[in-house]
Amino acid sequence: MNILDAIVEQKKREVAQLPSRRIAASELRDALLRRDGRRDFHAALRQPRRGDVALIAEVKKASPSAGVICPDFDPVHLAQEYESAGASCLSV
Repeated sequence: MNILDAIVEQKKREVAQLPSRRIAASELRDALLRRDGRRDFHAALRQPRRGDVALIAEVKKASPSAGVICPDFDPVHLAQEYESAGASCLSV
């Protein structure tokens, strides 16, 4: 089994353990539009927060080639840390 097959199998196991709740696309879209704190990705890259370089930080639990790279993955905490360190945008 190659690494991509292993990732797919792991994701299948993770999804099977999630609570089953279906959300209509329109409900999801409406929730996103109502969400406070949305940021303009393009504007953030044009106007960096610190210095002259706009940094895009990546929030990633695993990669196809390296497998799990962050075993205690906490995406919210990582995003907050990257923001406080000056990242202009996040790639998830």
